[in-house]
Order: sequence, then C-alpha cells, then structure tokens
Amino acid sequence: MIRDHSRTNTYRLAMLNNPSNFKDKVVLDVGCGTGILSLFAAQAGAKKVYAIDASSIIEEAKKIVEMNKMEDKITLIKSKIEDVELPEKVDVIISEWMGYFLLYESMLLSVLYARDKWLKEGGILFPSEANLYVSLFEDDRFFADHVSFWKNVYGFDFSPLIPFAKKCNFTEPQVECICATAELSFPHKFLSIDCMTVEYESVKDFQKQFSFKTIGSGKASGFCTFFDVAFKGKDKTYTLSTSPSAKPTHWRQSLFLFEEPIQVEQDSIVDCTIIVSPHYESSRALQINFEG
Repeated sequence: MIRDHSRTNTYRLAMLNNPSNFKDKVVLDVGCGTGILSLFAAQAGAKKVYAIDASSIIEEAKKIVEMNKMEDKITLIKSKIEDVELPEKVDVIISEWMGYFLLYESMLLSVLYARDKWLKEGGILFPSEANLYVSLFEDDRFFADHVSFWKNVYGFDFSPLIPFAKKCNFTEPQVECICATAELSFPHKFLSIDCMTVEYESVKDFQKQFSFKTIGSGKASGFCTFFDVAFKGKDKTYTLSTSPSAKPTHWRQSLFLFEEPIQVEQDSIVDCTIIVSPHYESSRALQINFEG
C-alpha cells in the first residue's frame, strides 16, 4: 500500500500543507503499519506522535523511525487501540482505515473508539469524511472470462462448469479497475460519513434506496462501487478518490456482477436498493446485496 502513490501522497500533502492542524500538536496514528503516516505527521511539525499497531510490523516501524532520527517525536506501541493507555489526549487522529467498498474489513470501528476515548475537544480526524458511490457499468471481459470461456476450452465444451463459475465469481464483489468510459450512468452517492460524528452502528447495518439515469445504451455488467475521503484541514482540503475517473489505487473498484448482462437504453431510470449487514463469519466483514 505504501507504493500506492495516490493514497500515500494525498496523506502526505494533507498533513504537510495544513500546519495549523499539525504544528506543535499531539497526534495519534491508529494502525500505523510501517509508520509512514507518523513520519509525515512529525515532518509536518507535530510535537508528539503516538503510533499504534497490534501486529509485528511495529518492530520494523521502530527501526524505520530510528533510521530517520524521529524517535524523539514518535512513540511506537504494539497494542490494539482498545487496549492502549496513553499519557495524554490528542489533537489529531490519523489513520488509513478504509477497506474495499470503503467499509469491508475496514478499521473504522477502531478509529471511532480512539476518537471517543482520546481525541480532545476541538480535535480533528484525518480523513475527516468519506463518501460511497455506485454506478452501472459495462465491461464484457468479466462475462467472457468467467462464463463464455467455458463454452470452448481447447475444443471441448465445459459449459457444465458455468453455474459453478458464476457461483465463484458473481456472488462476491470483484475488486478490479474499470475505465471511466465503461460507466453507463452518473455515479450516485448513497452514503456519507462525517468521521467526527458518525456512530458505527449506522454504517455496519443499513439499507439505501436510490435511482439514477443511464447516460448511454449498452449491456450492463453490474454495479460499480467506489469511495472518496476528504481531509478538511484549517489551511487546505485534499480528496483521495477511488473513482474509475481517478488515478488507480490499490482499492480499485468493487464490482457487483449480474449473472447475465442486462440491456439498458439511454436515459432509462434505474431503481435499486442496497442492503449492507454484518457478516455472520467475521465482525469486520459485511454482506452486501443489491435488489431492484
């Protein structure tokens, strides 16, 4: 993820170009990983950074911090954020908490725990808000790769495998990049999160109804979902987008494929409902279904 330039550089610019939020401030980095965000915070002028991670990567992060002579500013702690005890409250919480589909296997719950326990009154979170979008898209390669392929495998008919192939590939979202020109509708924003006020219960289990108009005719392959997050500082605002029209990121887009392509005509109205609920096997996973 550190090689994801769009992701890493947006965090960097948001911190370095918002000195009013970071100079001489106390910062908490939730899920610090290798420590790159903590290093940016220190570079931006933070007087103290508490970098928290429960995994063994924290040992490598300590070496990196020492190598860059930042150990006087950055304190690394191996712990879950829910178990850590800090000596003081913080002015800023930074975290790269977003998952696929923004919320799938994300760290948002941990960030909100940190917000409620450790953020000073008047403090901020980076990112400060997030939005989820959906659009219709057309891309023949998915049906060709997962369905049509089996009709002629080196001269043999493997079509009995098609139901199994659909079950494997069409019941779970595909994480892939599509071209902006593949979209058959304008994106519809169906969820907005204010990180300063949101309660986790409202985003782990919800149902949204929406309508959008198609902007072209074609065979819709499914729904494309993506997100953006905003860093609203006192000096400047930066946005990190995973849209098909933005530079590719490691999140790509989350695609929910139809079992068969659906013909749509330009200027048609599409009504749909998205249902998001906790997954029975994992507290950080979600069940995501479209109806309509």
